[in-house]
Amino acid sequence: MNKQRLLIDIWLVFITLSVIVACNSDNEDDDDAISVELVENSQENIYSDHDGSLYFKITSSSPLEVAVVNADKRVSDVKIPEYVIIDNAKYKCTSIGYEAFRACEICNVTIPNTIKTIGPSAFADCWQLTNITIPNSVTCIGSSAFHACTGLESISIPDSVTSIAGNTFQFCFSLESISIPESLTSIGYRSFYKCSKLKTIIIPNSVNTIGDEVFFNCSGLTSVVISNSLTSIPNGTFRYCSSLTSITIPSSVTSIGENAFEGCSSLNGLTIPSTVISVGNEAFAGCSGLDSLIIPNSVTSIGNKAFAESGLTSVTIGNSVASIGEGAFQNCINLKAITIPNSVVSMEWYVFKGCI
Repeated sequence: MNKQRLLIDIWLVFITLSVIVACNSDNEDDDDAISVELVENSQENIYSDHDGSLYFKITSSSPLEVAVVNADKRVSDVKIPEYVIIDNAKYKCTSIGYEAFRACEICNVTIPNTIKTIGPSAFADCWQLTNITIPNSVTCIGSSAFHACTGLESISIPDSVTSIAGNTFQFCFSLESISIPESLTSIGYRSFYKCSKLKTIIIPNSVNTIGDEVFFNCSGLTSVVISNSLTSIPNGTFRYCSSLTSITIPSSVTSIGENAFEGCSSLNGLTIPSTVISVGNEAFAGCSGLDSLIIPNSVTSIGNKAFAESGLTSVTIGNSVASIGEGAFQNCINLKAITIPNSVVSMEWYVFKGCI
């Protein structure tokens, strides 16, 4: 009888421990989840946390997923949860929506490893944001995502990201360093426009496409390594990068776009590789630090004002150049010697105007 009673007691203890473990397990699972409630009079079924600091919207019912779509503008420290509980169901937080944190007073933000997408203008105009860590789960960063985050000083792009959209870091005046991964294949239009404190940039060889004016007006930029997968330097890529002293153009490049290096007044070392076929309008206009230049035999055309108002004293033009555009060397007041080959059949007006 006592033996039977002992077995029953042991069985009860086992059941009790099992229940406790199960309960603790459930609690642990919910440690990374917060409960949210439907916002009253919400026409788009928006849900809010208990203090109204974060707002969510269901983006998928299979699997259960939500996006962060808005936030209290006054919040300074943000921790985005991995999961939210809606009607006793657990939804994974997988995206940060369009303008979700725009113009918020956030200083710090924690993004969980469940986030896959950072939407367009998600953190635009967050002027107090100084640093942010983007987890490896993120595969897509939308256009203007960090536009005008004027306090942002550094950022590291994870290996999971393959492209930087247009205007992503435009007007990030305090941005001094950025790490670009080998996984990246493209950088969009004006991605770093007016990042005036950015000093060095390494474009990895995985990048085969960059948009126009990517580094336009990055006045503090002194050093650049260009991907050897690029076939062109697009229009205005380094326009008015006034601190840029030297640059190596890789042999993969066949064209240099309009205004590509315009206003790079400190540029004093330049070699145009023998793969380049065309030099665009005003490509090196206002490069007052340039001294001498050899235009290789591969080049067939020199655009309008391509070297206007530059510091050139001597130029050798390759024997494949057929046309020289209007004002190509206009106001090159230091120019003393130039060799024009017999291949030139077209020379527009004012090519040497102002060359005293």
